[in-house]
Amino acid sequence: MTINALARLQHGFEYFSLTNFQGAKGTSDLSGFYTEQNLRWAPSRALPLSLTAQWVIRAGDSNDNLFLGFIWRPTDMPKLAPIFRKIHLYYFTNFHLVGLSEAHSIRYLPQLEHVYRLDLLPKALPGRLYLAGFADQNISYHEHGRVSFKWVTEHQLGVMVLRHFYAVVEYRLNENLPAESQGVGFGLQYVITY
Repeated sequence: MTINALARLQHGFEYFSLTNFQGAKGTSDLSGFYTEQNLRWAPSRALPLSLTAQWVIRAGDSNDNLFLGFIWRPTDMPKLAPIFRKIHLYYFTNFHLVGLSEAHSIRYLPQLEHVYRLDLLPKALPGRLYLAGFADQNISYHEHGRVSFKWVTEHQLGVMVLRHFYAVVEYRLNENLPAESQGVGFGLQYVITY
């Protein structure tokens, strides 16, 4: 089960959170959770940039992280915005430049987080069909200048069956997991707006 929340606040601030609850295999019990708490600040509406802080909290001990960086929103750039509107795509990239880790103190571990939403068949099915997701691109530096990437990504196809109520299918990939790094999930989504 996943709960997402977004609040647009005054003076350019924005709060976003996601919380994933995992179930224990073979039971209906919850075995763990993962949550991201994000505070973002856009100093100017004229700039497609925001400063961001992300606190990652996981079930277990000594495994939380704090990331600092900035977000670039090409969909808010005057010359690019008409192109994105025309193809019904929303996109931004979160550049995490510094990470604070309970286990390893301060690390400079760049991470790119790509986030998108594409409205599909907007003329035939306005607001009823979408593809949305994210791709976290974790960058590691090794000896002799070698660079490697590990991906954590989810892509969700949703179709509205009732107002604010969607049937969804989601593909997931997590290269940080040693086994069962890929999966497909089917479910329901309810959107509450204020």
